[in-house]
Amino acid sequence: MSSTKYTNNKELKEIISSGRVSLLINLLNGSLIALFKDVLLNCPGIFILIPGFIQLRGSVYSILTSKISSEIALGRIKIRKNKLSDTKPLIKELFKANITSIAISTLLGLVSFLLLHCILKTTYPQIISIAIVGSVISSITLSILVYLFIIKVIKKGLDLDIISGPIITSFSDLIGTFCLFITALLFTL
Repeated sequence: MSSTKYTNNKELKEIISSGRVSLLINLLNGSLIALFKDVLLNCPGIFILIPGFIQLRGSVYSILTSKISSEIALGRIKIRKNKLSDTKPLIKELFKANITSIAISTLLGLVSFLLLHCILKTTYPQIISIAIVGSVISSITLSILVYLFIIKVIKKGLDLDIISGPIITSFSDLIGTFCLFITALLFTL
């Protein structure tokens, strides 16, 4: 009975800790958006692009960590002494996530361009490039950080299922926001 009580307390601590970290990251993300308000005002179509672009990152990389966690639970990815025995499956999944993310971001850029053209009668083809370049930069950055995060969580013996959802989603939103604004800033200069 004490084993179950210990497990529940450990899981509860992990849930509360990951929720706190997620909250702090979301506060940073809101501050980041306020910091780049000039980009929001000077880059046509960024308002159309932001929600889908940011949501996409959180969804793709959170699903990725859940999939990795499931693969570990099913024994398809082996852990020995709190270390991955083979990182190839993880790298393969990260590559798939990047391809998906970049493809959908390209589509988001095209939709933003079309909405600007059809509804606002504005032609701003750079919005497509902003979506693609921002996606490539954020995907590469997130791949490295998610890889390191998964390795660290496994090494510490924490439950990847509990921790990955809120933290990876919030962190992906933050990185996606930052990369999108930096890219938009570069294209508007």
